[in-house]
Amino acid sequence: MAKRHYHRLFLCLAVLLTACSSGARTKEIDRDPPVPPPPDGNKVLTNPDKQIRMLTPDVEFDDGVMNITGYIRRKPGVRGVITGRIDIEVFDSDGNSLDWIPAMLTPEFVPTEGRGESGYIIHYGWIPPIGSTIKVRYVDPKTAALEDSADSESIGGSYGSHSGGHGGGHGGGHGMMMHH
Repeated sequence: MAKRHYHRLFLCLAVLLTACSSGARTKEIDRDPPVPPPPDGNKVLTNPDKQIRMLTPDVEFDDGVMNITGYIRRKPGVRGVITGRIDIEVFDSDGNSLDWIPAMLTPEFVPTEGRGESGYIIHYGWIPPIGSTIKVRYVDPKTAALEDSADSESIGGSYGSHSGGHGGGHGGGHGMMMHH
């Protein structure tokens, strides 16, 4: 009798496993393909600041576009007006600057209520080479003005690539930016 009991138990388990595995295959077929992960070897770094805490941004590469989404948050006890922007700079594996992208904060003034955070989002029509480092930092308005005036003297005041080497305009090239 024990043999018959184990035989039935084994049969039930086999039927159950078959049903579960065929259901899993069906789900995989119906599902959208996963978004590819960032190329191996790329790093994302953030710089510390006295007034804000920079949360590690999400960086994804999809169909020739680099998508960067992130938030900054007031540090506890900081009450003054906080405004500015985010600077994103991409370096190759040798430390050479490849590109620079400014991002505006939304809301522009980091709120004093609630979570006390502002966000940014960039959709940029270029993917850095494997081994690159993406540095994201908060820039206060005074520093931003200095950077912009130095930039306007060197490349005519346009935002975007300091290196100038990756194309420009809309339609898939550099310059596709959307602000959150």
